[in-house]
Amino acid sequence: IIVAMALLVHSVWKQESRMDRYRREGMPLNRIMTTKTARQGIYYILGFGLAWIPWYIYAIVEFNEGKVPLWLGIIHYIAMPLQG
Repeated sequence: IIVAMALLVHSVWKQESRMDRYRREGMPLNRIMTTKTARQGIYYILGFGLAWIPWYIYAIVEFNEGKVPLWLGIIHYIAMPLQG
């Protein structure tokens, strides 16, 4: 996912840099779409990661101790549908 988001931001940046030749003299060089795309990519990666953290904790605790506390099981089963 991280690589896909990096490729997407790179693609938007390349498109914006190709459009630079149509700028008029004195116009500022701003990369608004690149910035917005990067921000959305970071949000997507964070959302995906936060949905999977309870599963990782659940798997590690279950592997090490063999039994999972009830509260961790509840958090795991609440977050599981968010994984997609």
